[in-house]
Amino acid sequence: MRFTLTIRAKIYLLCTIYSLAGLATAELLSYRAAAASERDHAAMEAQFQSADMTRQMQLAFKKQVQEWKDVLLRGSAPEALAKYRDGFFADEETVRKLAAELDPRMPNADLRALLGRFRQAHQTLGEDYRAALGPFVKSGGKNFQAADQAVKGKDRSPTDLLDELVVKIDEVTTASIAAGAAAEKRDRSMVLTAATVTWIALFVAAFFMARNIAGALRGMVASLHQIAGGDLTCRVDDRRGDEIGEMGRALNGTMEHFREALCMITANSQALASCSEELAAISKQMSANAAEANSEALAVSAGAEQASKSIQSVAAASDEMNATIREIARNSSDAARVAGRAVDSAQ
Repeated sequence: MRFTLTIRAKIYLLCTIYSLAGLATAELLSYRAAAASERDHAAMEAQFQSADMTRQMQLAFKKQVQEWKDVLLRGSAPEALAKYRDGFFADEETVRKLAAELDPRMPNADLRALLGRFRQAHQTLGEDYRAALGPFVKSGGKNFQAADQAVKGKDRSPTDLLDELVVKIDEVTTASIAAGAAAEKRDRSMVLTAATVTWIALFVAAFFMARNIAGALRGMVASLHQIAGGDLTCRVDDRRGDEIGEMGRALNGTMEHFREALCMITANSQALASCSEELAAISKQMSANAAEANSEALAVSAGAEQASKSIQSVAAASDEMNATIREIARNSSDAARVAGRAVDSAQ
């Protein structure tokens, strides 16, 4: 069985697809934005923490170097020596702890290798500081020139490595921010592209659906114009399964009934024409008979008039005969009276 959709169902289906596409696009945009934001936030937070810890380590290292200088400058006093020496070792330990915490947080192998070089240089510098600190303490803080000379310039290498590490971490952080923005832009572009393709596909589907419906309606209108022009044999396409096909089937059924009615009317008209011809012949015969009857009536009327005249003549002759008879009778009566009187006289 062929599955077909009505026009109403097609319109509802298209509206539903448009709505679902809009909701899906909005949901996808929201999800991608949230995921990108969460991802970028986590990455940025890790980068910022790494950069902040690197700066803290840089600051602690500078404080360590400064504490060493304070040890040399103020180490002649036992209290000051103990204070600045403890501060020096505390800052050194802070640098070591921060470096150890930073190692697994490094975003790439190059930075991890650079941090390793700094830790090695810092370890070597610490050993040099301890080697110079022993004789300085034994001298009662007097021989600071020898201690300073022993470590002179040795803090430059770890300082340079640490400064390079800070700069590169800042560069990586900046690059990560740019990459996050580019990824977000890429995700947005991808979602918008997918949404655009979806909407274009839906528009094309709607266009062809409207074209299909409009074409069927145009075909029906053309058929109706042919029917209105007198072509009663025209039929519309009723093969569709929607309302247009249903309307076409109803119209074709109506035209079929109309054709049957016309055939019946035509047959009745032909029978009526035949009856009319027979009636005309009968009327003509009746007219001829009426004319003949009229002629005979005229002849009868003329005969009746002649008979009337003859009767009138006979009546006049009868009247005259009656008068003659009456005259004869009167004369006979007179003769009888005379004869009587004669008889009487003869007696």
